[in-house]
Amino acid sequence: DGFNYAVDLVKHIRNEFDDYFDICVAGYPKGHPEAESYEADLRHLKEKVYAGADFIITQLFFRPETFLKFMKDCQAIGITCPIIPGIFPIQGYHSLRQLVKLSKLEVPQEIKDVIEPIKDNDAAIRNYGVELAVSMCRELLDSGMVHGLHFYTLNREVATTEVLKRLGIWNEDPR
Repeated sequence: DGFNYAVDLVKHIRNEFDDYFDICVAGYPKGHPEAESYEADLRHLKEKVYAGADFIITQLFFRPETFLKFMKDCQAIGITCPIIPGIFPIQGYHSLRQLVKLSKLEVPQEIKDVIEPIKDNDAAIRNYGVELAVSMCRELLDSGMVHGLHFYTLNREVATTEVLKRLGIWNEDPR
């Protein structure tokens, strides 16, 4: 027997293993691309949390206000578990295009306006991506609503390391 929906998997894990596992579910700050509406997607997220999910990590987003609105909307319908923002430091033009295609996300026009003229300069794109991620993280952390960050590195950790260093939260391995 497979699981048709994530909520079914969450229920199964809770029923079979009680509190042995911490369960994380995905949140979509702009709504799941296949959901009938943003509100319907929030209701499904609430079902997953009530079924036993311990916390939520969001899919990536490009504006901090998108995440903060999502947090408030979740709280308004009774979701009280921790919600961790998913941060994606843009590292290259082609990887961004591929990710957007797969996730069905829309890149805000102000970001397109910056990256289109430099699309063939990987270093410039990465620098912009780091600056944007640092700015977003600062705003999110300063909001008082965010108590952690999740980074989508796509196995390319250099930009994330730079973001963490600029935020002052990178610790070199003491070994």
